Amino acid sequence: MEAIRVEIDLVVREKIKQFHGLRLFRGINDSAHEVLSERLQTVENRTYLWIALIFPELEKCAGFSEKKLLAVIQNLPKTVHDAYEGILSRSTDLKRARRLLSIVLGARRPLTLDEMNIALAIDDGSRSTDQLDLEPSSSFSTTLRDLCGLFVSIRDSKIYLIHQTAKDFLLRSEEKQWSTFLSLALAQLAGIGNL
Repeated sequence: MEAIRVEIDLVVREKIKQFHGLRLFRGINDSAHEVLSERLQTVENRTYLWIALIFPELEKCAGFSEKKLLAVIQNLPKTVHDAYEGILSRSTDLKRARRLLSIVLGARRPLTLDEMNIALAIDDGSRSTDQLDLEPSSSFSTTLRDLCGLFVSIRDSKIYLIHQTAKDFLLRSEEKQWSTFLSLALAQLAGIGNL
């Protein structure tokens, strides 16, 4: 375990160095990378997956002012599940994202981009593929990234969840949603019974 922790520390230091280089490339020379380093040292149980989830998000903020970046750094997710929550919260369309991720969870095999494009286009009024409002194939992978962020990866035109923990997170989220739904339904039924 100690060897893994040391290795992760090395990876984090290298990522911070790259992040600082990115800011320098953008003409920003400040001490934000030092604050980032201090902040990341306080996070317990850092994993390679956690690093893979937070640094792409940080890189999107590389051009921020020091004050804005420091606010982002202070609110970095401390766990992989927190990172997943953050990724979903930045979806361009949370309803479609949840639908897409539900399809990925329920599929017996990884779907292709074209299959997912069709699956998302199906609605109650669809009677044939000719009636579907499909997105152009050339831009669907970008749409997928806008909807789901790093939750999914695309390899050989097939869609995969980034990690088993993503599946666990989504299943737990589904359970919470069903639990909330059932609680509300039971409360409504109890109210009806009292009439």
